[in-house]
Amino acid sequence: MSDISQIAKIPISKIIPNEDQPRHRFQAGSIQEMRDSLTALGQLDALKVRPLTEAEKASYTKWELHWHHEFGDPLPDKTLGERGFEYLVIGGHRRLEGARLAGFETLDCIV
Repeated sequence: MSDISQIAKIPISKIIPNEDQPRHRFQAGSIQEMRDSLTALGQLDALKVRPLTEAEKASYTKWELHWHHEFGDPLPDKTLGERGFEYLVIGGHRRLEGARLAGFETLDCIV
């Protein structure tokens, strides 16, 4: 059995969190603790991501669609792909947010 996963350094701006992940909230201070760890030690574990499908790139987030249908809010001018998103997080959401807070531009990711 071959492993087709690859580790790649990916710009954070190309990564979108998974809206279907079970943890929608983090404990107070959790993201700051992750930021402090990343700043002190660097990234020790890679994020797990998958490429967005062409249909996902041509769409909007579920929340954007919800607010549009529920309250008539306009959709963003650009789709996910047009906004530059190419990857969806499947593991490491807290690490992604801590890295953003720490000012990281890229992260090691298992694709």
